[in-house]
Amino acid sequence: MDLHIDLIIGMLINIIIMFILIKVFLTKPVVSALHERKKLIEKLENADEEYDAMINEANEKAKNIIGESLQHKKNILQETQTLADKTKNDIIESGRREAEQITKNAEHKAKLLQEEVEQEFATSVKSISEIVVKKLINEDVDIKKSYIETLIHEATNS
Repeated sequence: MDLHIDLIIGMLINIIIMFILIKVFLTKPVVSALHERKKLIEKLENADEEYDAMINEANEKAKNIIGESLQHKKNILQETQTLADKTKNDIIESGRREAEQITKNAEHKAKLLQEEVEQEFATSVKSISEIVVKKLINEDVDIKKSYIETLIHEATNS
């Protein structure tokens, strides 16, 4: 009977040692692997939700980018219209100034031509008067010149 008790005590000691060894070396890695697997399963379960959230976020960003692009386009069109209006006004103003300058030049040329015509008229009147005076009066040259100047003066004032 002592042998049976020794055998039972030996078996109990073996069981306790095996229990301790299993607990120390086998339980921790198995529990750790089970926790990792559980986390992986939770991640996979949440992956669909995260994917949908990422798709929604990407759609929102795309909408924002499109909205910003449309606003940028609108701003560029407004700037282009403003620049076109300014250019048009500048061209109109330049044309107006050029027209004024052309008008002033034409008026000045007309005035010069009028003065030239008046001068030629005065010279012609003087020449004709001298001829007439020479024919009418063959006397003193001073009288002729005085008479011519009087005629010129009367011709240009009338």
